[in-house]
Amino acid sequence: MPRAILYVDDDPVLLRAASRMLEAEGHTVICAESGVDALEVLGREAVALVVTDIAMPGMSGLELLEKLKELDEAPPAIVVSGEGTIDVAVRAIQLGALDYLTKPVQRERLTLTVSNA
Repeated sequence: MPRAILYVDDDPVLLRAASRMLEAEGHTVICAESGVDALEVLGREAVALVVTDIAMPGMSGLELLEKLKELDEAPPAIVVSGEGTIDVAVRAIQLGALDYLTKPVQRERLTLTVSNA
C-alpha cells in the first residue's frame, strides 16, 4: 500500500516547509513544483494522498484535480490555497478534494487533515 504523500506547490519555500512538517509526523513526502510535475510523479509512483496548491502557473490545482479524476486509481486530494474564496473551495470539493485549507496552513491543521485522509 502506498504511503507517500505527493505535495504540489510552486513556491519552493512553502513546499519545503510543508514537507518538513509532514516528515516530522512520520510521512514520506514527494515534492512537485507544478501540476505537470505532479502528473509525471503519479505516472511512475503510487501515492496515498495528493496535497496541492490552487494557484500555480501552467496547470492550476483545480486542473490537477480534474486530471486526477481521469486516473484509474486516483489518490484522494487535499487543496491548500492562499486565495481562500468560497467559490474556489466549492469547486475544489466538487472536483473531489477531501478538504480545503487556507494558507498559511497551521501545522496542527495540516497534520490532522492528512491523518484523517
